[in-house]
Amino acid sequence: MYFSRSHFERLADDHRMRDGRGGATRFGYANVPSYLDNTLFTRLVETGMIGTTGVGTDLVHRQINESFAQGRLVTFGFLAGPEAPQSVRNTRRRSQQPRDTGRGVQAEPLPGL
Repeated sequence: MYFSRSHFERLADDHRMRDGRGGATRFGYANVPSYLDNTLFTRLVETGMIGTTGVGTDLVHRQINESFAQGRLVTFGFLAGPEAPQSVRNTRRRSQQPRDTGRGVQAEPLPGL
């Protein structure tokens, strides 16, 4: 699960996150009403909808180095290098798959029919 800081802070104060064992806060699929999963997070990064550039990237870089220096674990992802626009990638992907007409996959006519 991925959360923005403000979303995480709101959830941490939400009574639905208390699991009943001493009132401990617990985040799980059964009690978190909304979150980004791996697939959606990856797609948002891939399409440039979320992420950092310039000064923001420099700040993230410093935070990662600081976390490593303190012996903490860090998970991060990045997209580098030239990448075709999403529209081009989608067109390529569609042209490699059989076309769906809504009545199943369109088949080629049989010879002689």
